[in-house]
Amino acid sequence: RELHPVVRVSFLPRLVCGALGGAIAASTMLDRPMTLMLGVLVIGVAWPLLAHLIACRAEDQKRAGYRNLVGDGFVIGIFAGMTGFSPLAAGTLVVALMAFELMMGGLRFLARGVAAMAVGAAVTLPVVGFQPQFYPSLLTTNLCLLFVAGAMWTSSYWVNHTTKDLVATRHQLRETNSKVVEQSQMLELAVAESIEINEVARTVNATLDLDEVLDMVLRSLRKIFIFDQVGTLMFDEDGQRLVLDRFLGPGTTPELADSLKGLSVPLGAEGSLFARSLAARDPVVLNRIDKETVADMHPVDREIYNLNPMRALLLCPLEVQDERVGSLFLGSNHMPFSFSE
Repeated sequence: RELHPVVRVSFLPRLVCGALGGAIAASTMLDRPMTLMLGVLVIGVAWPLLAHLIACRAEDQKRAGYRNLVGDGFVIGIFAGMTGFSPLAAGTLVVALMAFELMMGGLRFLARGVAAMAVGAAVTLPVVGFQPQFYPSLLTTNLCLLFVAGAMWTSSYWVNHTTKDLVATRHQLRETNSKVVEQSQMLELAVAESIEINEVARTVNATLDLDEVLDMVLRSLRKIFIFDQVGTLMFDEDGQRLVLDRFLGPGTTPELADSLKGLSVPLGAEGSLFARSLAARDPVVLNRIDKETVADMHPVDREIYNLNPMRALLLCPLEVQDERVGSLFLGSNHMPFSFSE
């Protein structure tokens, strides 16, 4: 069963401090009955194990874990009282408990822990009385130092462990957020596509003018995929060539339109990307067009590039019922593509 953080984090500090706290109290009772010393040592070891067992089996582990903090106060109060309220021994136990209660439960449980500690100390008064040792033995002093070190080490370990968990959770949240953003963008794109498809459908239903429908399709392609240029080259089967049918791009001047009008690419022009795309019936993409790319182009493609420079180009064959009818080209004037296969 997965443990609540309050139960999991408090176990090791409670185990270390309980055992050392019982040893501190026992070291101040060397002149008292052996049964009292053994009782204190047993409580120091048994209480952390019992508290952990109770919390693990509780229906509400969080509430049980916080209740154990009150039990810690009561046990430390007993230990402090059994020292006869010696300043060094009792003070070490009380300060360590207050720090532990504050770290685990905040001010509210600190107050409850201190109240429970007062009750535990009061219980010991009839047994031991008020007999402080102002000059503790070397054993008691060393055990107090070891107690402080153990409390600091275990607390630091769990603070570090918790910090790592928080960092890992933050990274996981970032990844989840990135996925949500990506899915949101995909959804926006899907909505945009749906809107444009509906617009094309309305145009088709409203007119029989094929040119108007085709222009609408090209405008939609530019809007959805954010291409700068979109155009179609139709296949002239008699002449075995591709002829520019229509072209849509930003800032198209009349001079450029006249230069491109009637532009044709022979299907037999081996090495031409335009001819290869239609002949192979496969898309052809140039993600980045630079000087080296232009130098390696087929003369026909280079002539087209000189008339209409682009940074990237995508060519897709157009087919109707398995018959080649032309090619669709999509270009970018300002930035390269990043299309995968």
